[in-house]
Amino acid sequence: MGIKRNAESLLARLKPISVALDRLQCKGGKIADTVEEFKILEQEFINLKLPYDVMQKFKKREKQAFKPFHLLANILHPKHQGRRLSASETAIAMEWAEKQAEKLPMLMPTIIKYRGRCGPFSKYMFTDSVLNETTAIEWWKSLSGQMDSNVQDLVMRLMTATSSTASLERLFSTYGFVQSEVRNRLGNEKTAKLVYLFRVLNNA
Repeated sequence: MGIKRNAESLLARLKPISVALDRLQCKGGKIADTVEEFKILEQEFINLKLPYDVMQKFKKREKQAFKPFHLLANILHPKHQGRRLSASETAIAMEWAEKQAEKLPMLMPTIIKYRGRCGPFSKYMFTDSVLNETTAIEWWKSLSGQMDSNVQDLVMRLMTATSSTASLERLFSTYGFVQSEVRNRLGNEKTAKLVYLFRVLNNA
């Protein structure tokens, strides 16, 4: 009975982790999504009433994984908006953003307007119908011409930063499939086009 109980306990811990990893790798998860998944995992572990030492190890790993810009990416993601972050984590992200003021003087004012849903950030942009049908990249691109271009460039870099190398590994795998030993005379340009077609057709 003891072995069975231990196995069930281990499965209960591993299942939410595997689900989170699957979501991030299948959808090409970004760093903002990674923060969100960590927070969801943390709540699930709390619900499972895991031992204190396990939770402490999880929190330690979380602190090692996240830098201030990860937290800021989660705040600036229109679907996440940093809702799951603690007050201290939000403060860390804001302090990092404030340090960028010398190069990006409009960054902090833009963040304040975004969080206050004013200025170019109209309330309709935060409705479920909009957020469910647009990606974070599309959402921020729609504000081109309405906000500082340098700030938008930083935000776009935060929104497009991937959380793992899974998508890159899949791309190399596709290249290996297209440019095999049989098709080793394909030029780089033609190979790239075939890989692009392969990815588009498989994602359709």
